Parts: sequence; C-alpha cells; structure tokens
Amino acid sequence: MEPEEQVVRVPPPPSEVTFSKGRPDPNRPWKNAQGGGLKYVSSEKEKERKREERKQRKKENERAAQGDGSGGQGSR
Repeated sequence: MEPEEQVVRVPPPPSEVTFSKGRPDPNRPWKNAQGGGLKYVSSEKEKERKREERKQRKKENERAAQGDGSGGQGSR
C-alpha cells in the first residue's frame, strides 16, 4: 500500500485587487505601489551618476582640506 500524496492548498486571492489610484509620477514611479515587499533597484545609469557625484564631492573635500586658497582667506 503506497502512502497518499499530501495536497498543499493555498488560500484564494483577495476579492479586491490592490492597484495604484493615480497616475505614476515619472520621477517616483514606485510611490503609488500597493502592498509590501517592493524594493527599488536603481538603473546602471543612475548608479554611474551617483558614483561620479561621490568622486566630485571627494575631490572637493580633499581640496578644502589641503587649503588651496579658495577657502575663507581671500587673496588680493
């Protein structure tokens, strides 16, 4: 006699479907998302732009730390 396979049952879907109630904002398309488990993943283009911004800030901070003359002491 073989054991019977156990049937796994899942609950039915909700009777009301959740969806965005307005038009998405092109700058923040995930803003109107309903439900949990949503994670924003930036594009490669956006990642590269942020990388360049960090490099620029680092250069500016290094120049300020070295006192390149453009700080608080003005030259004549």
